[in-house]
Amino acid sequence: MLKRILVLAMVSVLVSFPVDAYGEGQATKNVRVVESSGSQNYLLISNESVVADNVQDIGNLTPYNKEITMNKSLKPQAYKMDLNRPYTITPALKKSIKRASIKPVYKVGSTKLFWVTDFRTERDYSLTAELNYSGSKTNVWVHNKQITKEQAEQLGQEFDTKIHEMVTENFGVESDVDSNGKVDILCYDIQDGFNGTGGFYAGYFYARDLFDVSNSNQSEVFYIDTYPLMGLNAYKDVTKAYTTLVHEFQHMVNFNRNVLIENSGESMDVWLDEALSMAAEQMYTGEALADRIDYYNQSESNKNGHSILYWDYDGDILSNYALSYLFGQYLNVQIGQGNSIFKEIIENQDNDYRAVEQVVKKYIDPSMDFGQFMTSFRGALLLKEDKGLFGFKGNPAFDEIKPRIYNGASNPLLFGGGSIVKQVGSVPSDPVDKGSNISYTFFSSNASRPVTSPVPMSLSVNKVSDKDTFLKGKTVANAKISIKTSSGTIGSGLANSAGDFTIKIPKQKGGTKLTVTAEENTGNGSRSATVTVVDETPPAKPTVVSVDDNDTVVSGNAEPGSYVWVQVGDDWVNNGTLAGPTGNFSVKVKTQKASTYIAVCAVDPAGNQGGFTELFVKDKTPPNTLSVSPLYGNTKTVNGKTEARALVEVKSGSILLGKAYADSKGYYKVAIKAQKKVTKLTINASDSAKNKKVVTAVVK
Repeated sequence: MLKRILVLAMVSVLVSFPVDAYGEGQATKNVRVVESSGSQNYLLISNESVVADNVQDIGNLTPYNKEITMNKSLKPQAYKMDLNRPYTITPALKKSIKRASIKPVYKVGSTKLFWVTDFRTERDYSLTAELNYSGSKTNVWVHNKQITKEQAEQLGQEFDTKIHEMVTENFGVESDVDSNGKVDILCYDIQDGFNGTGGFYAGYFYARDLFDVSNSNQSEVFYIDTYPLMGLNAYKDVTKAYTTLVHEFQHMVNFNRNVLIENSGESMDVWLDEALSMAAEQMYTGEALADRIDYYNQSESNKNGHSILYWDYDGDILSNYALSYLFGQYLNVQIGQGNSIFKEIIENQDNDYRAVEQVVKKYIDPSMDFGQFMTSFRGALLLKEDKGLFGFKGNPAFDEIKPRIYNGASNPLLFGGGSIVKQVGSVPSDPVDKGSNISYTFFSSNASRPVTSPVPMSLSVNKVSDKDTFLKGKTVANAKISIKTSSGTIGSGLANSAGDFTIKIPKQKGGTKLTVTAEENTGNGSRSATVTVVDETPPAKPTVVSVDDNDTVVSGNAEPGSYVWVQVGDDWVNNGTLAGPTGNFSVKVKTQKASTYIAVCAVDPAGNQGGFTELFVKDKTPPNTLSVSPLYGNTKTVNGKTEARALVEVKSGSILLGKAYADSKGYYKVAIKAQKKVTKLTINASDSAKNKKVVTAVVK
């Protein structure tokens, strides 16, 4: 049994659906009535709470299916689960990431030990895999020859030439904790208890591997199943793993953005993270994920109120995958911004429903909250209308979705994000004793269409960075656009006939607030929106004071307010030191040997990392010893010991009598002319850095 994980929301928000009371004498104040294009009357009951564990009574209407639906009509791929293993990030772990400058080099044929998980027992064990392919972006490792080297090469080249570019362009970039510029793909039979039928793990990504902790592989790793994903017999088809690679790669770049780059310590909610991974799959294949739709159509859990927010690790998790996939596609078509919406959500500082709510308010309706949007999504699954909120904008791939009608005799409790649909004859009476977040929506096939108020003027503004010289957005056709800062107007222009506008502006500093106003050309209405300029400019390389082998600080100047990181050798010696108002910084270090490598960079509060200033510790320490053998009147050599390879000079006053280099053990011998007794000689030894030690000796 998989470990049960409860997703606890930080804030509980109570929402109520707007009341639309109309109908032929039978309107009720707690039931929203909507005229639909369908041939049946339906009642949609939703728990609009954004907190998954907020279970509520639907009122006078606990079956919650805990079993995966088994149906012979479903293809094996419908039971595929691509796992993003939950991993808790603590402040201590943030310090444990190491980017080694000296890294092992693996060649095809090399072997390596990997830590993996047996999901039957939830215990880790190790296995050995052989490197079968090394490409530009990935290394493919194979355990126990479960695929051939040719198949490993096929898999690796698909990632290098197609998958990597598609995911990084549309979702984000991966981390590189081992500094090799590659991710590892480990192909083996994932131990998940598969016995010929039912659910199985096609692959997984485990964020633990990005940290220096026990059983971590300390690199970016995808774990890809060979059985049954690639086939049930000896022949393996690696193309079956392509979408799993895409799926897990989105999880990896998502974690990098939301945890490592944003330094938040909180990964994205699993239901939303999975929606984005399956959106990546659809982008890669160019087709709807029919297996997810097929499972939704057969799922008893979805019929009985399965929540989109509550990730049911112990129950019908495949219904969660189906709902998350469909929600991600519904969000995409309703927002109408193309695939760029997924990256916008990932780059949002919020990693839960709030990221979705913000784009809904921005692109659809500023008055719509997330709970209402979830109810609209459930209505779209039911009605599939070609226009409006209750459909997929005519995309034929989703015409295959079937209504999932609740047939239970009792009234179930619904988790936050859960809903049921009942087929009814007419508008029901007011529900009593229902939870505060429970909404009732009656879809009538023959109700009189209510008189609606005019559609409010819309205005959406695209993200603006400190590198941009144009501001883009969308509003009503031919509207007048003005853009202001606290100092005054910085740009103006007109929207085109489709409502799109592009206005030239001077570059603005990160954090600057821009007020964008759109006014109808008739002068009858206007709307304003405020957008904050995003800082995307990395700090300049810090200026660093030279460091010698006696120093105990690394100091210099960086961008004011940035965090300065200092690497000595292969290790970070601090956890980000704040540069002062003038940019000055000082980081304590231990005294270092001459020629030790030091690198210093700055990261601004927006997470932009600047380049490294590199330097080496200077040698300022003279040779620590310089001995001279006794000198006599007939002596023609000066002998002694000093630092290895040092240059030894012998002088009488200012006259150079001779010089020579010490050998590898420090012994030297300098030839000179015989000197008179009581002559005072000066002997000095200089190391390669010109540091000098001087002694005197008198001829006896």
